[in-house]
Amino acid sequence: MSNTVIILANAYEEFCNDRRNINTNGNLNGNTSVRWQELRNFISSDIWILVMFILAIISLGIFITGSIFKWSISVMLLGIIGYIIGLVGLVLRGEKNEVKNYRGRRTEYYKKLREFNNILKHEFEIDSKEKIEYILKNCDETSNSVGQDLKIVGQFVVSWQKIIYPVIMVGIGIIVSIDTIKKSLKWEDVTMGLTVLFSIFIMIVILLKMVQSVIEPFINSNKNRVNTLKCILNDINLKEYV
Repeated sequence: MSNTVIILANAYEEFCNDRRNINTNGNLNGNTSVRWQELRNFISSDIWILVMFILAIISLGIFITGSIFKWSISVMLLGIIGYIIGLVGLVLRGEKNEVKNYRGRRTEYYKKLREFNNILKHEFEIDSKEKIEYILKNCDETSNSVGQDLKIVGQFVVSWQKIIYPVIMVGIGIIVSIDTIKKSLKWEDVTMGLTVLFSIFIMIVILLKMVQSVIEPFINSNKNRVNTLKCILNDINLKEYV
């Protein structure tokens, strides 16, 4: 792990928050309130992102509840349609949010690059292509050292494999072993139940994957700051030295 990378990551964080008090002790404990404010700003920049997310959650809940209590097919289809609309809406609104005000964001970004490059030159004496590339080589190692990726999907899959799925299978086995139920049970019902169970699993995984991609930069701030620094240094290198 490179202390220089940590200090530079702190410097860029402070620079972005208009606080130029550079942390030189190598402490990378981020300002959590600032991160949550950034997340709130991201959501409030396009309220439809939040609306589509809520729609997907409610629709998934309708589908799961309908599957358990055997609601009508039309209600379950409504849940599936609402879920798909929510996911597609999240993707489309996210992309629109990225490209919105492109020219203004580009101008502001180039200004930020110039200003931070001045900090690198005058405060850290990083003023050459060789020094930039040396820092870049250390960013990946430092990123892995200061934090782990947020693994919401992986944790859910592991929980499903080790806890949820076995419990469900044991429960089904107990129910099927009851004589009165065993006699009236049809293989079509078993097939439909397993299909619905698998569908619910896939729907939850997809939704969690999208949620993880949105909140990971804000939750895992230590790792994110080093990765952000790497992106900024890459752009400075391209703009100034290549």
